[in-house]
Amino acid sequence: SDFVPGDRSCESKLYVSMDLYLITPGIHGFSNDYSTRCWRYDYLPEYISQPYLPLHEWFLPQRKRANKVMQQYIWFQPYLRRNAARMNPNCDLFENPCLGLHIRHSDKAAGRRRVPVDEFLPFAIEFVENGGTQIYIATDSTLVLDQIQKTWPARVRERVIQFTRDNTNETTMIRSSNQRAVFDMASHHRTNQEALTEILALSQCQFLIHGFSAVSEACIWINLDLHYRSVNLEDEEHLNAVTFGGLVTQSLQKVPVEQLPSPPRTNTFY
Repeated sequence: SDFVPGDRSCESKLYVSMDLYLITPGIHGFSNDYSTRCWRYDYLPEYISQPYLPLHEWFLPQRKRANKVMQQYIWFQPYLRRNAARMNPNCDLFENPCLGLHIRHSDKAAGRRRVPVDEFLPFAIEFVENGGTQIYIATDSTLVLDQIQKTWPARVRERVIQFTRDNTNETTMIRSSNQRAVFDMASHHRTNQEALTEILALSQCQFLIHGFSAVSEACIWINLDLHYRSVNLEDEEHLNAVTFGGLVTQSLQKVPVEQLPSPPRTNTFY
């Protein structure tokens, strides 16, 4: 596409016009066939939220649907793909297994919690001790990076890489040092590009540790194997760090993703 911000040529290609409330909460909240969710929103009716299903199981059909849409209709601009490949290079399950850590802190709200950095560390350690070689940190907070550099053990820190905008090692991504949202700190065009690049970089990983976030979900929509090789720290039934370490080992031994350890499944009563 030759589209650039401000280009009005798309106005002649309008297919449908919908009021915001037809989209949210409309389709987003009440359609079981056309929408995917990033967590169980408070306003969802029970037939959508399905509280009797374990969260990991509830996500799977939605992620499969989103993955199909991504493959058929969404294409990232080549420069975004090049940036992501440069930021998180050479990820390969058997040659250079990569773990993505998405640590969302600044303006996180909507019933979600800011997962402390310390909760990610045991999983990073298990990843390294079970054969992992590269850790990509995606975060909106400079405080997160500072804590990792000051408190995480050297054997983990030496494997960490993060977003840079150019060919230097300088971190020039827009990040917050408080609870201010990054999209309020620079032009939306820049912050959108950076978010899309982070999504692509994370999706190149073979393993992912995260909380509730649209960014984390988008990574899984691109790379569906991450549904089976990820841990959501806001899921009360998530795998513990030791079990995750075993999952890493089994993955490197070419165990099919469907046979890897997973959180509890539906009670047979349902």
